[in-house]
Parts: sequence; structure tokens; C-alpha cells
Amino acid sequence: MAVGMTKSEIWKKVKTDPNFMINFIIDNNPAAVDSNIQAQGVTLPANPSNAQIRSEIDAYINQINEGVNNTDLIANDLLAVEYINTNPNYTGGMESNPEFMEAVENDRAANPNNKIQGSIWIAVIAGAVSAVGGVINGVQNKKIAEIEQEKLREKLAYQSERFESGKVFGVPMVVVLSMIGFFAFVSYLAYKKKS
Repeated sequence: MAVGMTKSEIWKKVKTDPNFMINFIIDNNPAAVDSNIQAQGVTLPANPSNAQIRSEIDAYINQINEGVNNTDLIANDLLAVEYINTNPNYTGGMESNPEFMEAVENDRAANPNNKIQGSIWIAVIAGAVSAVGGVINGVQNKKIAEIEQEKLREKLAYQSERFESGKVFGVPMVVVLSMIGFFAFVSYLAYKKKS
């Protein structure tokens, strides 16, 4: 996932890419995310893979399709896990990144009443509420686009049906009426010319 990236590049991606941020949190502390998910009454297999955990998070995110906004639940309950600096994968060692630590200090100053004092909470530091909100907005925008496309297809089908139903002997009604009007006008001119 983050092969070849520096800690600074990883941190920048955590802050700018909501999906990467969610994966980062899961990859850093999957046991805690798993525990938070199970606390919501979801049963996961023993020792679930990170992909299974992400699948459950995605299920919550996709509930926006049914009109359920789980932004706060996802960010503040499911993804609010303690950061493990000693994790041997790409997520560990961020405490050596000055930008990361600046964000930690800024967060601590802005939120002195965090759930656990002195802990580094990636979900809070990375702006999980806005990040998950971004993912949900993406899902919602996709759903809106699908609905708009479907409405456009229905409108075009309706207009096509109306157009087809307005034909006389296979000729559109507008053309027939125009021809009748033209012949009436020519007849009127011929009548006027005779008089």
C-alpha cells in the first residue's frame, strides 16, 4: 500500500485521502477497530483480516444509500483507536515525523478533554470525521448521480414514447400539422388570387 513512501508522504496521504486514512487506522491497530465494531453488535470471525474489518467499515459507510448518516459513529466510535507507534508495518514510527507530532500537539491543545489523555488518536488527529464524511459524500454523490441518470433515462424514454405516439402513418404529428397548415395557406393564396 505505502511501499516506497516516506513517513512525510504517508502522513500527507493520511491527511488528504480518506480511504487511505481509514486503511491506515485499520492497518495500525486492527484489534482495536475490530473490538469497536464488535461493540456495535457486529460479529466478525476470530482474528479477522484487515480486509474483513474494512468491509465492515464500508458497510457502515454504504448505509448512506438507505439514508443513514454514520459519519460520527464511524469516526468517533469505530475508528477512534489508539495509535501504535511500534507497529512494524508502514503505519509505525510516525512519532519521528515532525508534521505528525505538530498535528498531535495542535490536537491536544484544541481538545484537552480527549477520551484518553496523553494518547495519540489517529482518528482525531487525521480529521476522521471530515475524512469519513468525504467518503460518505463520495458515496452519496455517486448515488445522486445514479438517480439523476435514471431520471434522465426515464425522461428520454417518455419523450421518445410521446414522439412515437404522436405520429400519423409514421410521420410525426408536427410534420403532418405543418403540411396541413402549408396546404391551407396555399389554398388561401389560390382563393385570394381568384377573387
